[in-house]
Amino acid sequence: MQKIFIATIFIICQLISYSALALSELPPLPIHKVKISDFVEKFNTLNKQYRYNLKPIKKPKESGFLYEITYLLTPNIYLTINSELELVSGFKLACDRFANNKSADMNKCQQSIQLVSQAFDPDFVLSDFERNKVCESEHKTSWTAGSSGIVKLCSYESTKVRYTQEYDLDDQSLRFSIFPFSEDESDYPTESESDLMSLKLVQYYASYVINYALPFLHTDNLLIYLNIKIHQLRMNI
Repeated sequence: MQKIFIATIFIICQLISYSALALSELPPLPIHKVKISDFVEKFNTLNKQYRYNLKPIKKPKESGFLYEITYLLTPNIYLTINSELELVSGFKLACDRFANNKSADMNKCQQSIQLVSQAFDPDFVLSDFERNKVCESEHKTSWTAGSSGIVKLCSYESTKVRYTQEYDLDDQSLRFSIFPFSEDESDYPTESESDLMSLKLVQYYASYVINYALPFLHTDNLLIYLNIKIHQLRMNI
């Protein structure tokens, strides 16, 4: 019974330390917060309203801390959504090699960009991106063929979202990315603050054990361990 109790206290102390460490490494949340379920609903509504005839997307079954899911909007247009804590953390829209009817494919790609952007941020207008984007050309490995080619890179930043477009001039592929800016990381606990929180919790449990458990257990092993643990946490602050 005594060994079980000591093991339980040991596990509790370890969990406290790991929890504090995880808290210090929590990624900043996006400034523009949109639930992925709300985005999916808005996307499908606008798709019907504008009659773009893109494939509707479904709410993801995943419910983890971080995940990525890809949807097929047309035979050559893919939408990848990144999510953190059920919030949208970014999009990647890929329009692969255009077919013989390049004009129609490009138009469908532009419609997809507008639809995804508007479903995420109602204030976004594609013409704003076209008018204010900053572009440059550079050599880059082709997405599809794996060969070197010329890529035109364009970017535009609003107060809360960064938009990036990559157009491969060789194989006629286009990538459009949307990533909201993150909140100020100063809003989150620093590593020292997290360690201090962990230290206070360990001290609380140590005080409880010393005042209530040790008089009945008559053992010094647990007290020694707790003192060592507290000393280690102090050294890390």
